[in-house]
This record gives sequence, C-alpha cells and structure tokens, in this order.
Amino acid sequence: MEQMAQRISPNHYEDHVTVYDTWRLYHGSEATEGFGCPHCGNLWELGGGEALYAATDQWWRSHVAPDLTCPACGATSPMDHWDLDRGLAVGTLAITMELWDKDDEFRDALTERFPGRWAGIYEHL
Repeated sequence: MEQMAQRISPNHYEDHVTVYDTWRLYHGSEATEGFGCPHCGNLWELGGGEALYAATDQWWRSHVAPDLTCPACGATSPMDHWDLDRGLAVGTLAITMELWDKDDEFRDALTERFPGRWAGIYEHL
C-alpha cells in the first residue's frame, strides 16, 4: 500500500495511510448523506427512518448485509450493493487517507487489484 500511495502522489506518506483490519462501522461524521439505490439512484437519507437504522444494526451484529427496499422504486438489494459513498459501511477492511479524492487513481488501483465492493466514506473536519 505504501508503494501505491507514494507512486500516485508524492504528497502521500506512510503516516497518512492507515489500514484497519477489524469488524467496524465506518462513517463520515457529518458527511453522511445516505445510501444510493443501485436500481434507480434515489438517495435514501440516513435520517430516513427506523428501517435504515435497523438494517445497519443488523449488518453490524450479523456481519451480513441485509436487504433494503428502496422507498422510491420498490427494488430490493443487499445493503452492501447500494452506493454507500455518501453514508456509512460495515466491514473488516478499511484504508483511510488524508486529502483523498473519490476519483483518485489510488482507489482505482485498489479496486483493480482487490476486486469486490468498495465504499468511499468521506469525513469533513
């Protein structure tokens, strides 16, 4: 990881990248706008009701993403298939970086090298 960060930008150094490898809830403090439906793109805001909080709690406790039904289009998909970039995610692996842009080459390199679902959770200080 250190080599990738240094290769992508000379401004990223080892102390700016942290890797977490434990089951955690990741969120962006006040930058939690919600989840994007994978079918229609509707943004389901985090303040959108008890169903969303219950689903997040279930994901946290069971380690399995529950199904969410979009209030706009009615489609159902596992929570980890939704666009989580503006909300929160639960997972075992996280990489945090300072001053990282979601369209950055580093994220592209990670997703190419390590296939799977990735979420970019942004925190504004």
